[in-house]
Amino acid sequence: TDVKTTVTEFGQYLFTETNVVGHSPHLHIERKNDSKEKSVRLWSTVEGYPFLQLGDAVVPRPPILNGNYQLEETTRFVSDKVTVDTIFKDKDEEKVVIYGQLLAPDMELVAHYTMTFEITALTSEQIQFTVDVRPTDDCKTSIQNPRTFLTYATDADENFYGFGESFSHFNLKGRRVPILVSEQGVGRGEQPITDYLNENVAQGVGGDWYTTYAPKPIYITNHNRTVFLNNSEVSFFDLTATGADGSVAQGLPRVQIEVWSLQLLGYLMQSSTMLGAIEAITELTGRQKVPPAWTQEGAVVGLEGGTANVTSIVDRMYAAGVPMAGIWLQDWVGLQHSWDGDRLIWNWELNMDHYPGWDDMVSLWHTRGTRVLTYMSPFFSDPSAYSNSTTAFRHNFFQEGIANKYFVQNANHTTYLMYSLSIQFAMLDLTNPAAVVWMQDIIINQSVEEGHSSGWMCDFGEYLPFDAVLYSGESAASFHNRFPEEWGALTYRALQEAQRRRAEKTLKHNSLESAHATTGSTLPPIDPADVVYFMRSAWIQSPRYAAVFWLGDQLVSWDSNDGLRSALTGALSSGLVGHAITHSDIGGYTVELDMPEGMNYIRTPELLKRWSEFSAFGFGLFRTHIGSSTSPVDAQVYDSAESMAHFAEFAGIFGQLKEYRLELMQEAAETGHPLVRPLCLHYGYDEAVWNLTEQYLVGTQFLAAPVLYEGATSVNVYFPKFSGSWVHIWSGNEVTVHDTGLTVTVPAPIGFPPVFYRKGSVHGMQLRNYLIKMNYTQGYLWEY
Repeated sequence: TDVKTTVTEFGQYLFTETNVVGHSPHLHIERKNDSKEKSVRLWSTVEGYPFLQLGDAVVPRPPILNGNYQLEETTRFVSDKVTVDTIFKDKDEEKVVIYGQLLAPDMELVAHYTMTFEITALTSEQIQFTVDVRPTDDCKTSIQNPRTFLTYATDADENFYGFGESFSHFNLKGRRVPILVSEQGVGRGEQPITDYLNENVAQGVGGDWYTTYAPKPIYITNHNRTVFLNNSEVSFFDLTATGADGSVAQGLPRVQIEVWSLQLLGYLMQSSTMLGAIEAITELTGRQKVPPAWTQEGAVVGLEGGTANVTSIVDRMYAAGVPMAGIWLQDWVGLQHSWDGDRLIWNWELNMDHYPGWDDMVSLWHTRGTRVLTYMSPFFSDPSAYSNSTTAFRHNFFQEGIANKYFVQNANHTTYLMYSLSIQFAMLDLTNPAAVVWMQDIIINQSVEEGHSSGWMCDFGEYLPFDAVLYSGESAASFHNRFPEEWGALTYRALQEAQRRRAEKTLKHNSLESAHATTGSTLPPIDPADVVYFMRSAWIQSPRYAAVFWLGDQLVSWDSNDGLRSALTGALSSGLVGHAITHSDIGGYTVELDMPEGMNYIRTPELLKRWSEFSAFGFGLFRTHIGSSTSPVDAQVYDSAESMAHFAEFAGIFGQLKEYRLELMQEAAETGHPLVRPLCLHYGYDEAVWNLTEQYLVGTQFLAAPVLYEGATSVNVYFPKFSGSWVHIWSGNEVTVHDTGLTVTVPAPIGFPPVFYRKGSVHGMQLRNYLIKMNYTQGYLWEY
């Protein structure tokens, strides 16, 4: 008599509510199963624990300051009891609606709520859920920063993957994961540099294991369950009571989501495979387009320093036989010199003093099959403020933006000025339609048309302050995470507009040649369809707007928090939730000089070579960066004949794999499947693969285990059970696996990273034949 159970059918699901007197109601959703097999649980609450709670928080400082994560909060629960008063099924039987109350410990009513579960038109494999919490008038006056907490059950053996670019950890089980777009920081937990920067420079500069440019409130488990939260507000996924290390704190294993909103929107999914889960996720996030084919033909080499310097280096690299698809010149806008080194002038036009003869230089590269790429961001600095710079500006976009209120405003409704170390800047207001059009014109007129740029680094997007005032009137706190998504959308639509203008010009002049003749340029116009831009920051829908992502600013180190190993973990994690095509700066980016003992980071020739080897297999671009310092002690790919020969070899291997990557990219555009894949995507039946983060699959045909440790000359490579036969690309040795997984120690001197192809793979045999033809296998010995 103390237990009441209600079962409601909707679509192919059963919704069960169990009420036990004196306890929180228990909700359970499972897919109906007419066979004798066990029904599949999609979602359920925790017996005896309130599934919905209202909270309040004290936030002592801004969550974001100059892009850095410095979020702290102290929370308390306003309610600790939940009731289910009414369960309603709508007439089309596709939705269940729950009405109930949230009660304080003294049983006082603090809020009403409505919760819905609905089968969406997109696919019957997922259920959309919503939560709407409505505090009472008395409660509204007593809480400062309302929080909604949703708690539900998990299995003790369930692991959690995804959450966007997670750099330090692949399996997030046992951790509390914040979802807030920010600079990732320098060190991200690597010590002592992280604590030093956080304590002596500014809070957040060093970051932590959870800071990331591209968080996503989305995860997949090893049980192929997915929870997809569609809120843009800050959220936390508390996985500390999920049974990590065999223990569960305070009762049954559970997940608790905290959201800085009274309304929640999300999706619950149960897939038969992990690849199926990725397909379901990317139906919602959108999928990346296939990049232009030219990007896959060789290296994109990052240089700077003006016409004379870059042409000298490019000529040497041509002479060394380096296949170069592009030259990336981030300093096309000029440089200003300050206490933090040489910094770009954030005034988005070609600096003709810094790059005299730009058209002739770019034209010559075009004749050799090499494009030029540039750099853009939504930030603007005042070029007139720099007396010690290579400044010859024709536009002052900073002053123009201020005059037209194109930038985000502060509480006084004047331009909100921020800092990136020595640079004072303003940030584009992406909610202002006029500002968006203005920025699109800058991209088209300055980068594509005048700069003849075939692509650019589409940088930043993490800095929107929570107290900014936006043109649209919406909260900057809720728009903050969406900013990089809208920045990508602006860029995507700018190229669509550029294509429209090009077609209009072609029609007007009857041919591209006559259109070209009217410009007076020595270069043919850039086809916007051939332009590629690569983005660092991202949000849920960013994949539909960016053909390529990049993994941000790693330290020039080997470590797993902010170095080479972290780049692989970030690629594996983000590939599960929509970032199918990504890459990293070859050699890392952040150089630290003149720091206290133990905190200097200098790029070594060994690290640079190993990063090149890693990047040749699976990444969407093979791109270098000179790094944050131009110090001669920092290794560059063009330093010597020997370094250029090594780089040329792996740029050639990257180009040799072009057709295979394009096939995978087309698959990514159609299904969301990533190029770089954790082994669990295809061999999840082998428990040993679930937490492997130092080797990966490229599609299904290649298995790569790059050298990720300084001084290492061999790698232990794991081959999953029942995975068949694999051929080593350097020696031709075969490894065959049957019903037991196999670990093999593979010699890996510099120049020979362990890579295997599935026996019988056409692309694998073609690569092996190419290596033999080019004599790249000479000198390698592995007796197996």
